[in-house]
Amino acid sequence: GETVEEINVLLTGGRLTPLAKQIVTEKYTSADEGNKLQAAQNAILFTPEFSTLGNQSVIGTHPPRPKKIEHKPKNYKAVVFMFLGGGADTFNMLVPRDCELHDDYAATRKGIEIPISKLLPIEAATQKCKNFGIHPAMKHLHQLYKDKEAAFV
Repeated sequence: GETVEEINVLLTGGRLTPLAKQIVTEKYTSADEGNKLQAAQNAILFTPEFSTLGNQSVIGTHPPRPKKIEHKPKNYKAVVFMFLGGGADTFNMLVPRDCELHDDYAATRKGIEIPISKLLPIEAATQKCKNFGIHPAMKHLHQLYKDKEAAFV
């Protein structure tokens, strides 16, 4: 169904084979109401398509790839969620400025904190701390934020 297709795209990039999709769908439909999504997620966890390490062992056959359709690019908006498992020190990526949260940051990062003068300033009018700074090495992200093409969630 629609829910299985959505989590297929979210968790495997749409790579589930027809057999794996059938197994996940069966787990989803046979689960008790309120547990259906979790049952489908658990089933996907055990598919080779979910694995990100090494070569995948395919269950069943993959559907044929659709023919590439040529089209002209056009402007669009997308939500991009990046999960950087251990790859980003977020407390040094987005730093509170000019508020009590900065004092917490400075105490936590004592000796390695980034001076306010080096941070790339941004405003967050709806937050407890109205002023933040982006790490000075992230100029492109700073520009995207200023252009309202990026957001911190």
